[in-house]
Amino acid sequence: LIAVIIFGILTYAFIHASSESTKCHRDAMPNFDLNQYLKIGPVFVTHKKKEGNRNFCQIMNTTKYSNGTIVTISGGFKEISGKTHYSKMYCRVTHKNNKPGEFLSVCRFVLDTQKRQRRNYNIHTSVIDTDYKNYVILDGCSMNGSTVTDNILVLKKNKNGDNEKIKKSLQSKGMDLNKFFSRNNEYCERLKNERKKKEEKKKT
Repeated sequence: LIAVIIFGILTYAFIHASSESTKCHRDAMPNFDLNQYLKIGPVFVTHKKKEGNRNFCQIMNTTKYSNGTIVTISGGFKEISGKTHYSKMYCRVTHKNNKPGEFLSVCRFVLDTQKRQRRNYNIHTSVIDTDYKNYVILDGCSMNGSTVTDNILVLKKNKNGDNEKIKKSLQSKGMDLNKFFSRNNEYCERLKNERKKKEEKKKT
């Protein structure tokens, strides 16, 4: 879940965490429960506060291993300048300053048709709100030199699920879900059908 923010940040950067931490910060929800959070499983990115393009289809899954390591694998499609690109990213996640709900993810691309650099990217994230079953509202931040780039994403277990709780949560924080960019389901269905046809051709 945590790594999903990489798709909403326009620039990616890797610099020392000590200088990042003072500029990339938003308080997480109170009484955050990590164990319950990790039970949500795969989620869809359904809304982004800052995007400008609704043609994105992204999903991710987070796993906690027996040694305590938390890893997020995220992947998806996004249209850029009329061309669809695919990215898959691996992130190792740690708590940030021992504050529940605040994380630092060290991420790297394992697949990327945009051919961005295969280096590490630091992404700071905070879980603003979640019901631990249906949705997550996530804040993410990265830095490029002195430039801070942040975004807020809505993640849902069911991409077509109800938005009322999400709307109320955002309203309590001075935000309006209707002003977010929502994923274009028609675009995602078209991509899904195109991939299905390609797979069928390979079998014949």
